Amino acid sequence: MDWFRGYRALNYTKNPIKNYKYNYQSFNRIVTGDRAYRKTFVDQLRANNLLDHGAVSYGVTDDPVTEERLIIDHKQLPGSASADIPEVDAFWHIVTETVFYYDKLHLTEKIFKPIVSKQPFMLLAAPGNLEYLRSYGFKTFEGIIDESYDDIKDNDARIEAVVAQLKWYCDLTDDEKTEIQRKCEPIVEHNFHHFYGKFRKIITDELLDNTKKLFKDIGYDDANVDYATVRKLLIS
Repeated sequence: MDWFRGYRALNYTKNPIKNYKYNYQSFNRIVTGDRAYRKTFVDQLRANNLLDHGAVSYGVTDDPVTEERLIIDHKQLPGSASADIPEVDAFWHIVTETVFYYDKLHLTEKIFKPIVSKQPFMLLAAPGNLEYLRSYGFKTFEGIIDESYDDIKDNDARIEAVVAQLKWYCDLTDDEKTEIQRKCEPIVEHNFHHFYGKFRKIITDELLDNTKKLFKDIGYDDANVDYATVRKLLIS
C-alpha cells in the first residue's frame, strides 16, 4: 500500500471507458524457474495472433537471453521495478503472478497494479486465487468474462482458458468493447476505492490476529502489548 500510495491521486478521476491503443497489457520480465509458465502463456498469445493486440513484456531480465525479448516498460530496470507501473494505454491487465505451479493461495503486488490503475484484470496464478482475492472484499469479473479458469487444476489448461477469454474480447467490435468497458466500470471503481479504504483495516486486523496466534503458539506473554494503539498507528 505504501508503494502505490501516489496512484490514488493520479487515478482518482480516471475514466476507464475510452478508445484504447491496446486491448490488453501483460508484464513478464522473468520467464525462468517457477515463472517459466510465462513462456507457455506468450507462446499461446503468439499462436492465437494476439501479440499485436496487446502490450507485452517478455524476458526483460532473464539470463541467458531469450530468443525474443519483448520490452514495453524499462530497457534497464531500476531497483524499484516491482513498485513501478509503466503507463500503457491498455484496457485489460493480464496479471502473471509469482506463484503458478503450486497449490498455494499467494498474491503479491502484481495483482494490485491493475486495481490502483482502474483496470479490469485476468489472473494467471495458482487455482483459487481469484476467490482468495474476493475474500478480502475485492470484486472480479464473472458474468462479464468466464472466470471458471480459477478452478482449473491443469496448468496448461488454465493458461489456455485465460487466453480464450482474451481472444474473445479482442475479436469483439468496437461497440461491443465499449459495452464491456461499461460493465467493468463499477467493478474497477469499487476495487480502487476498496484498496485505499477498508482493505487497510482488513489486512491490519489479519496481521494482528496472526501475531496474537504466533505469540500464543510460542508461549510469549503479550499482556503488555497495546494492540489498540498498534492498530491505530497501522491504519492511520
